[in-house]
Amino acid sequence: MKSFLSFQVVLLACFLYFCQAKLKNQVIQLDENNWRDMLAGEWLVKFYAPWCPACKSIAPIWEKVADWSEDLNIKVGEVDVSEHAGLSGRFFVTALPTIYHVKDGDFRRYLGSRVEDDIISFIEEGKYEEVEKVSWWKHPNSIQMNMLASIFRISMQVRVLHIKMTEEWGFPYWLSYIVFGIATIAAGLLLGLVFVVIADSICPPKPPPRQPIPEGFQQPMPDTKRDEDAQDEGEVADEVIKGETMKDEDSSDVRQRKVADKVKEGEDGEKDEEGKGEAQEE
Repeated sequence: MKSFLSFQVVLLACFLYFCQAKLKNQVIQLDENNWRDMLAGEWLVKFYAPWCPACKSIAPIWEKVADWSEDLNIKVGEVDVSEHAGLSGRFFVTALPTIYHVKDGDFRRYLGSRVEDDIISFIEEGKYEEVEKVSWWKHPNSIQMNMLASIFRISMQVRVLHIKMTEEWGFPYWLSYIVFGIATIAAGLLLGLVFVVIADSICPPKPPPRQPIPEGFQQPMPDTKRDEDAQDEGEVADEVIKGETMKDEDSSDVRQRKVADKVKEGEDGEKDEEGKGEAQEE
């Protein structure tokens, strides 16, 4: 009986030991909801993707580093960028795996070897102080990186929608590309219009500056004499035209009278000849 109780005690002790080891070895999974937890305290955070070969090779090393988290007084976390694309944009992850050291909101990128001893000595010996901090404009909690994270999230939603349209709904690929192309152009035009309205509201366009009038400058007065001369010249031209018109009318009257006189003389001559002919006949 005593041996049986001793055996149960040993099993319980082993169980508690393995449970404690399991809890100690636990890597904290970070996502869009809890990533700001790393702004307090000291962290080591790994960005990875399940399909990445280099990420697969560092996975057991990362678990061993997590075993030292309590001794080093740090927390060890990881982010799956295939599931949380917004964090990939927020931390400007361009290669996998990417490791960040975070202490009291200051971010530093770990560029050392991916060996357990080197990673631990990086924390234990304070080598991270020799690494330059991430600049303010690339800080994950800045406004611009928040905007970049939103863009990455939208791109992931577009990718999911494209897969659903082509694989589940049976749409052809070219139709999906056309739809997203038109949507991209429309969104760009709308965004540009919004930026123009905001810019005009903040900095409205100024009217062109008026040229200063120099001192002593006088506005030129109208030349009345020149205007009178021009008016006189116009009247003279009208009179000349009127005179020429009257001359033409007089000459045409003279020609008409001459023609009428010649016609009358011809008629009188014919009457005289007829009278002479009648007298001879008698």
